[in-house]
Amino acid sequence: MLKFINYIPLALTYFLPFALLTGPAIPDILIVIISISFILRSFYARDFIWTKLPIVRIFFLLWLSLIFISFFSYNRVLSFSESIIFVRFFIFAIAVSYWIITDVKKAKVLLSIVFISLCVLIADGIFQLLTYSTEYGFGSSIFGFKAFVYGRMTGPFNDEIIGSYIAKFFFMSLLFIYLIKNEKLKQFIFFIFFNLGFLVVFFSGERMALA
Repeated sequence: MLKFINYIPLALTYFLPFALLTGPAIPDILIVIISISFILRSFYARDFIWTKLPIVRIFFLLWLSLIFISFFSYNRVLSFSESIIFVRFFIFAIAVSYWIITDVKKAKVLLSIVFISLCVLIADGIFQLLTYSTEYGFGSSIFGFKAFVYGRMTGPFNDEIIGSYIAKFFFMSLLFIYLIKNEKLKQFIFFIFFNLGFLVVFFSGERMALA
């Protein structure tokens, strides 16, 4: 039973980088499932040592501060509800660091998945850039979707997230490149990945991603 509880969240965590490409709904569901699995596992194994970790106490104080701020919000009901359920992200972060990704091998797998997902997006962005026209803007993505706004790239699931996604996971992918042992290959991949990644973010039209 415990092995089954351990395996499912690990598989969901590996799938999460690809799920983020679909929009916010599926990733949020996965995060909730992983968080609940972590709580269930803690009760089943009677393992609550993680509650004594300093980072957990910091997360708890941040969560309490969000709830406290809700007292001064214009819409208290909405603010309280969002603040309370925000704890799922804290539990998810703790679950990944304390329970799911516990060794270098698992971390390498996760980093490789993130790197592959970014490579797909960068290739998609370059494809849209090469099919750009002054009349219609960027061309359709390799998945056949067209951007809603002129001058903006679209993501693989018809959502304009390509620049922000690359910006969020860019440095995690650099960690994967760092793990490559062949120095010449490492430098070559870094040069291509860094420049093409920056190029796609620059032309994606997302200012915060560029910043």
